[in-house]
Amino acid sequence: MMMGKQVGKLVASVVCAENGLKGLEAYNPEFDLILTDYFMPEMHGFEMIRRLREMGCDVPIIGVTAATIGDQKQEMIDAGADRVIPKPLTADLFKQVVHEIMEASLTAHEV
Repeated sequence: MMMGKQVGKLVASVVCAENGLKGLEAYNPEFDLILTDYFMPEMHGFEMIRRLREMGCDVPIIGVTAATIGDQKQEMIDAGADRVIPKPLTADLFKQVVHEIMEASLTAHEV
C-alpha cells in the first residue's frame, strides 16, 4: 500500500490490492502497467505474475523486491515480469524503468 501511495504521486491513477490474490482479482486488461512486490500475503508476486500471464495478460509488469540475495528476481522474470527492480523504490528509478518499458513496447509495435 505504501508503494501505491508513492507511485500515485507519479501517475494519474492507481489501483491497489492488499495482497497477491486480490491483485489477481483486480486485474483489468485496460491497465497500462502492473507493479507488484515479491513478498505478499495470500499469493507472492511471482505467482500472481505467472497466473496473469497464463490468463493472457500482456500488460507490462514490473516486479519489486528487497531481496539482495537468492532467486527472487529470477523467479519474477521467469514468471513473466518485464523488469524487476530493487527496493527501496525511488521515483527516479521508477520513471526510468517505465520509460524503458514503454519505449520497448512502442519499438516492438513498429516492427
